[in-house]
Amino acid sequence: MEVILPQTIPPPAANETTPPATANDSEPPEPAKPEIVAAFLNGDYVTQDSDDFTQTLTQLEPYLDIFLTMDDVLGGASDWLREKYPEAA
Repeated sequence: MEVILPQTIPPPAANETTPPATANDSEPPEPAKPEIVAAFLNGDYVTQDSDDFTQTLTQLEPYLDIFLTMDDVLGGASDWLREKYPEAA
């Protein structure tokens, strides 16, 4: 009867290296920031009238905690208030 031992795979030689992981290997690419979010963060909405600015805030809601934080929204609202009502700021 012949005894068969399991084969072992030798470790890679010192000059053999594993290629480093790339961003595509570990995580999917981050989705592009929606245009409304980029424009809001850029301050493009500070001159809107009250109704339009309220609508903009409503449109930003789905992107909250994904592409912008509540602090971003509060900062944009504060900028809008200073622009539209300087006497109130």
